[in-house]
Amino acid sequence: AKQKAEAREAGLVLTAMAAAALLIGADAVRTYADFSQAIALVGSVAQASDEQLVSLSDAALQVGADTTLSASQAAGALYELASAGLSVEESIDALKGTTDLAIATQSGLGDATLLVTSAMAQFGLEAGEATRIADVFVNSIATSPANVEKLLNALRQVGPVAGSLGVSLEVTTAALSALFEAGLRGEAAGTALRNVLLGLVAPTDANAQLLKSYGLSLDEVNPKTVDLATIMGRLAEANIS
Repeated sequence: AKQKAEAREAGLVLTAMAAAALLIGADAVRTYADFSQAIALVGSVAQASDEQLVSLSDAALQVGADTTLSASQAAGALYELASAGLSVEESIDALKGTTDLAIATQSGLGDATLLVTSAMAQFGLEAGEATRIADVFVNSIATSPANVEKLLNALRQVGPVAGSLGVSLEVTTAALSALFEAGLRGEAAGTALRNVLLGLVAPTDANAQLLKSYGLSLDEVNPKTVDLATIMGRLAEANIS
């Protein structure tokens, strides 16, 4: 009787192990299918060749192996990058920066990708500079009340203007960080900075007179010819907030 009971227990253990293996296998098949579909979508948007599909797959799998993100999540980021108009090679180049930003700030990968691609478009930056872009935003978020959502909303307002005037991403982000510190939210901070830049580029007579009363000329604070950091310093020295 004892032997029969032990045999029955052993059989139950083997059955449970077999069922678990089947479940794990089913999950693995499902995960692989989801990943393959995600890569196929990227390829479709980017018009990738078979060879490029392999490169996209390898890049996503590498992210899955090296970070806390899954390969399928990385494939989703590649899809967003390609949807933003980046080529296959550009998408792969920008992938590390976007995933680094998402991980470092614990933000959604979709929002992190959108923030990086928006900055690229607004400031005329290349995909290979994605890591630099991510570092700028990570620093802002670490040292001010900024977050990915605030930066997205702020740059929608000021990014195109700042980029067209040659104001760097670093200087623009630093100015936004200061405005966040002052209590302004994302869109409000972006709008305020945009208005400052536009007001200095094409000042009204009243603004010109105000600057003159503080001992400043328009040439000294023209963002077309003077970098924003210098302008902000000159305004601060003149006690203009």
